Amino acid sequence: MATEQITINVGDQTFIFRPGEITARISRQVRSATGGLGILKALSTLETEPDLDILAAICYAAQLQTDPGTADYDKIEASFTYTDEITMDVADEDDDSPEA
Repeated sequence: MATEQITINVGDQTFIFRPGEITARISRQVRSATGGLGILKALSTLETEPDLDILAAICYAAQLQTDPGTADYDKIEASFTYTDEITMDVADEDDDSPEA
């Protein structure tokens, strides 16, 4: 089974976000840290009105998935600037099943 992942590069930082692996706890932590912005709203807003705080919310969720002990929304948000090179790559992590 393939799992979607979004690789986000901001400056020299890389975040791996897996939307299908969001838990209720991560969702609550993101909403709490961002003053009420939920992950689904952040994803849709990122597509239409991208800004650094929205990007930081997604990157925070990614860090909660990969390293919850060091995840800190304020540090992530403060580290982003408008001069950073930002790239995003959406891919499926494929298992070993052959494609038809």
